[in-house]
Amino acid sequence: MDKDKKDNRINNTNKVSPLKNYLKYSTIGIQIFVVIAAFYYLGGYFDEKSGRSEPYYQNVMALLGVFLGVGSVVWQVIRDSKKQ
Repeated sequence: MDKDKKDNRINNTNKVSPLKNYLKYSTIGIQIFVVIAAFYYLGGYFDEKSGRSEPYYQNVMALLGVFLGVGSVVWQVIRDSKKQ
């Protein structure tokens, strides 16, 4: 009887609740937006400091933010899928 209870506790600790997965993946859009916005404004700062009239750094940094934001999310999803 005690062995059955122990096995149930082990099985219950390995399960991840669907709500936890939902909450983890529901913030993906916010995460990508924050990374892109941060890089966009950082590029604007670089353009301002360099005295450029065209937003060269702003465009480059925004594109870099897109790659890093999406890449980060893809990396998290792959890492989580390997755990399960």
